[in-house]
Amino acid sequence: MKKEQDIEVNQSSSSGGEEDIKENTTNHARAWIAVLVVVLVVLAAGGFFGWRAYDSHRMSVAQSDCSVALNDAKTARRSHDSYAEGEASDAMAIDVKQLKDKGTHDALARALERQVPALSCSAVDRGAPEGQTTANAKGAAWYRTQTGVLKTRVKAVLDSRTDLLVDQAKALLKSSDGKVADNETREALTKAIDARDEKAIASATKQVNDSVAAKRKADEEAKARAEAEAAAAAAAQAQAAQAAQNTVPSYTPSYSTGGGSQSYQQSAPSTPAPATGQGSGTGSGVRNGVRLRFLR
Repeated sequence: MKKEQDIEVNQSSSSGGEEDIKENTTNHARAWIAVLVVVLVVLAAGGFFGWRAYDSHRMSVAQSDCSVALNDAKTARRSHDSYAEGEASDAMAIDVKQLKDKGTHDALARALERQVPALSCSAVDRGAPEGQTTANAKGAAWYRTQTGVLKTRVKAVLDSRTDLLVDQAKALLKSSDGKVADNETREALTKAIDARDEKAIASATKQVNDSVAAKRKADEEAKARAEAEAAAAAAAQAQAAQAAQNTVPSYTPSYSTGGGSQSYQQSAPSTPAPATGQGSGTGSGVRNGVRLRFLR
C-alpha cells in the first residue's frame, strides 16, 4: 500500500516537474522572442537612421560636387561672355567691304547665335544627385570649347581684313613704280606688307599716295613752265619775224645821163629813224655789188 502511495507521489512529482519544465521553456522562449523583437526593432531603427545618415551624406556630397562644378562652369561662362562682348563684338563691327572673304563674318555671326546651356544646383535629384553636377561640368566644357571657336572665327575675320589690305598695298606698290617723288615710301610699304602689319600698311600707303601726288604736282608744274617757255619763245620768234618784215628796204632805179651809167636809190625804211637831230642828207653804200644812195 505504501509502495503504491510512493509511486503516486513520484508520479505526481514527475508531472509537476514536467509542467515546471514546460513553463520554464515557455518563459525562456518568450524572453528570447522579446529580445529578438527588441533586437529587430533596434536593427530596424538603426538601419533607418543609418540609411537616413547615408542619404544625407550622399546628398551633401552631391550638393558640394554640384557647387564646385557650378562655380567652374560660371568661370568658363564669364570668360566666354567677356570675349564674346569684346573681341568678337569688335570683329562683328567690321564692314564686310573691308574683308577679302566675307564668309568669315557670317561664320562668326553663327557662332555667336548658338544657344547656351543652363547652369544650376537648385534641382539636385535624390534619385540621381550627380545629374546636375554632370550637367554643370558639361556646361563648363561647352563654354570653354565655344570660346575657342569664337577665337578661331575672330582670327579668320581679322586675317581676311589683313589679306585685303595686303592685296591693295601690293597693287599700289605696282602702280606707283616710277611715279613717286621719294622712293623710300615704297620701300617702307614693302616692309609693312612683308610684316602684315595693318597699321604700318595704312601709314606707308598714305605716304606712297602723298608721294605720288607730290610727283604729279611737280610734273604738272614743270610741264606748265615748259609750255609757257615754249609759248614765250614762239611769241618772240613771231615778233622778230614781224620786225624783220618791217625793216626790208625798197629800191628805186635811177639813171644818169653822164657816161650812160645807172644806179639805184633806196628809200628809207618805214621804221622810225633814230633821233640824231634835224636835217637831211645823202648817203651811199654797196649792197650785193650794187652801189646804193640813201636820202636822209
